[in-house]
Amino acid sequence: DMYGLYASVLLILWLLTGEHFFFVNMFVSVMPGVFYFIPIMLIIALWLRSKHSAAFLFLPIIAFCILYAPVFMPRTIQEANGIELALLTYNLRASNTDTVALDTILTNADADIVSLQEVSVEIGEHVENNWTEDYPYQIRFTVVDDQPDYAEHLALFDSDISQYAGRLFLSRYPILDYEIVPSSINTTLYIRAELDISGEMLTVYNVHLPPPLAYNIFSTSTRHR
Repeated sequence: DMYGLYASVLLILWLLTGEHFFFVNMFVSVMPGVFYFIPIMLIIALWLRSKHSAAFLFLPIIAFCILYAPVFMPRTIQEANGIELALLTYNLRASNTDTVALDTILTNADADIVSLQEVSVEIGEHVENNWTEDYPYQIRFTVVDDQPDYAEHLALFDSDISQYAGRLFLSRYPILDYEIVPSSINTTLYIRAELDISGEMLTVYNVHLPPPLAYNIFSTSTRHR
């Protein structure tokens, strides 16, 4: 009952007030995790034959269906003619320096384009020294001293910017142009690269969304911007 009541109240507040309240933003930030318990709670309510418990779960179930059910529906993709590309994106964890594991992942994926986030200095140097033959076109951001213009835009990571803000973009296709752009909330940055795919230009972004429960970014609308 308490689970359904609290979830329903917070959903109503979110619907009526948006994200003006700190505790509502916290709820929205972890909402997928909150919804994990809906099947368990529903089974318990049915097992206990508790109508009021099921009633409390009504609004959370409706919200889950509206927000997340479409993701599980199969989607049709129109047949298209063109070059088939394999892309890999991977968050390596800032403190990770396991180059053997990374080599295994890159080898097995055999991707044409690779976007890595939270790239440590050690990982960045390893890739540059060992993967240039497979990926001759690379964009790397791991050392703040080499690119001081970005330091002021990454206040959250002043103590360890080269770890959490590390980005690495690898491509088997030529990179025509690129830019490294700090996010609007001054915590992360992204890489925007324009590639030449057999005469066609393709724009690819290497993006690391800010974590939901850190700094001053509880607001999902801020994260979406």
